[in-house]
Amino acid sequence: MPGAADVREEIYRNSPELVDMVANVMFTRRPDGTLLLGDSHVYGNTVDPFLDEWWTDRLVGEISKVLGAPLQITQRWQGVYASSALTSLLVEEPDEQTRVVTVTSGIGMTMSFGIAAESIDTICPENASAFAAG
Repeated sequence: MPGAADVREEIYRNSPELVDMVANVMFTRRPDGTLLLGDSHVYGNTVDPFLDEWWTDRLVGEISKVLGAPLQITQRWQGVYASSALTSLLVEEPDEQTRVVTVTSGIGMTMSFGIAAESIDTICPENASAFAAG
């Protein structure tokens, strides 16, 4: 992207510790008013089940800056995801009625609805237009 070099330079200048942090600073308000915050990623053949508290503190700090208020963490969730250096998406069709899809990179939230629509179109083409209509 044209602005990537400028963003990278700003990060190195202001927060160099973020360079090695694989994170998406995202948050969404839930119906009960609480916020769901996320998320950092750790990649490797094996992943340590313990989280370094620094990562959470850093993410919460950045989100607090955006929101303009301190946040209190009430629950934590640690997801473990499939990962592959060879592909971002594994697709298997063990039979004509079954499609198994696993995202093996950080594109799951971004691509999930498109992957679902494509899967439905492939397995049940007669339902494709109904799914697209909502």
